[in-house]
Amino acid sequence: MAVLTEKIDSNNMHNGKSKQDMQLFQEMALLNNGGLSEMLFVNLRDAIYTGRLPSGYRFPNENDMCKVLNVGRSTLREAYTGLVVLDLIARKKSGTYVNNIMALKNSLPFNQSLDQYQINDLMGFRGMLEEEIASIAAKNAAVSDIAELEETLQQMKENMDDIIVLAICDTQFHMKLLKMSKNELLINVYNVVYNHIENLIHYAFKMDQKIRHNAIRYHEKLIKAVKENSPDLARQIMHEHMKDVHDTICA
Repeated sequence: MAVLTEKIDSNNMHNGKSKQDMQLFQEMALLNNGGLSEMLFVNLRDAIYTGRLPSGYRFPNENDMCKVLNVGRSTLREAYTGLVVLDLIARKKSGTYVNNIMALKNSLPFNQSLDQYQINDLMGFRGMLEEEIASIAAKNAAVSDIAELEETLQQMKENMDDIIVLAICDTQFHMKLLKMSKNELLINVYNVVYNHIENLIHYAFKMDQKIRHNAIRYHEKLIKAVKENSPDLARQIMHEHMKDVHDTICA
């Protein structure tokens, strides 16, 4: 896939009709080669992750977008739906906007050249973090928090065949638990290794389809433990979850 090289002019990011915008979208039209919604989704997603479509950017209206991209409305809306699922854009009465993208970045396969010690080291560190996060989250859970976890889990179930989207949704699930912990130190430490963790999840999902289904099962158990406000149970389930990932990657 060709690299999209045009950078959106930040001074025009709410306009949506600048020369840079149109050139970027015209490049996408060529890459789409007929307007497949999946390819359009990938191009828009990558443009957002790389900052070519920055946070707060307002897209042109649907008619203009369809015209410059040479696609139908159904194709554009399908691509937008995928971006909404990833929480990359928001669709409002006033238009379609790029959300504030902070930690989410393009998920890439974990570097397979890493030696075994490095993988074990990262997995051990992650395990300690995740178990503590799960335990504290179970103590602090509110009804709205549980609803968010359930929504993210549903997104995982709906994207079992798309490893990149699945890995991002999985990471979002763990980030929601992290937010529920309300522990600023844990949040800051986790953010430092966020990208490595997301890549690790992607790598695990790519290695073994079984682990994708196991992740769903463990996340369901975690939600149940959180609903019951059971920190010990949440910690134990997270321990088993992390062990399952570790054993898959390090087998």
